[in-house]
Amino acid sequence: MTNRIAVVTGGNKGLGFEICRQLAVQGIHVVLTARDETRGLRAVKTLQEHNLNVIFHPVDVTNDRSVRTLGTYMARTHGGCDILVNNAGISLRGSGRSVLTTPSRISRSRSIPTSTARCGCANRWFR
Repeated sequence: MTNRIAVVTGGNKGLGFEICRQLAVQGIHVVLTARDETRGLRAVKTLQEHNLNVIFHPVDVTNDRSVRTLGTYMARTHGGCDILVNNAGISLRGSGRSVLTTPSRISRSRSIPTSTARCGCANRWFR
């Protein structure tokens, strides 16, 4: 398959950044996403300096509107995506919550695949 496209959430640092790099090295067009536009664009610039095919799109996986916007962008601009790496994490640090006590509805609603399905965007993600 040629012209494969991947979306990586939380791609501006750590494992997400490395996932973006390795996908791009394999010739896959990568849409690196992050909440922080400055950090996302900095990460993309670093990868592009190595002639890798990576672009940025903002997304906050805790915000349904942001997720819908990304889904619409992917559908309209790229016809969907071939690979979705849901790497973005949600920190409960300082919230007084724990992953052991946080209601599952909150945990489920914060992942891209579940959130996109709930927002009516699931059919737009994959080509």
